[in-house]
Amino acid sequence: MKNLTDRQKEVLDFIAQFTEENVFPPTVREIGEHFQISLRAVQDHIAALQKKGVLAVTQKHSRSLRVLKDMRSDKKQLFTTTIPVVKSLLAGKKLFTANNVGYYITLSEPFVSSGNSYFCMIVQDQSLTGSGIYPGDCLVFVQTDASASEVADGDVVAAVIEGGADSLIRRYFKEEARICLKGDNPKFKPVYSQDVRVAGKLSAVLRTAVVKK
Repeated sequence: MKNLTDRQKEVLDFIAQFTEENVFPPTVREIGEHFQISLRAVQDHIAALQKKGVLAVTQKHSRSLRVLKDMRSDKKQLFTTTIPVVKSLLAGKKLFTANNVGYYITLSEPFVSSGNSYFCMIVQDQSLTGSGIYPGDCLVFVQTDASASEVADGDVVAAVIEGGADSLIRRYFKEEARICLKGDNPKFKPVYSQDVRVAGKLSAVLRTAVVKK
């Protein structure tokens, strides 16, 4: 791609900014009014930007401009990361072994942020239906340390009872001499233990709509 002139870059940046703020692109007339130049001059810039591969134009539409390459230097790049979807927490420190990772998903802000590590689990029971979390939902967890120092009372966590046979997704409550893992569905009894290992704190809930054919 050839380098843009200063004015061509200004026009491209204006189109990108206008589209971002209004959801639709500007017209040729609006570009001309912004830069106080003639419609012919705007059309010349648009033709040059098309030729250089940074702008597309759909004919016979007034708002037909589409930026193909956003060249704004201050354009914020969203943080993106690939996250393992794990089957169980019982693997302990070897949480992300090949046998324990079902697949990976890629998420960006605002579901994730830089500086944290994440994993996902698929909800298997109805213990949190009172919070609108249902079987089949994919929950994104921020990894925590073994002491769960980042976890506050009422947070939804992914945890395991040391020596237990199941991974638990419940609300965390710290009592004087034990930890209570409690669901929002009264059909599920609270689980109490002094030996709870919290692997992660809930960050986001992902749900895929089921469309009946």
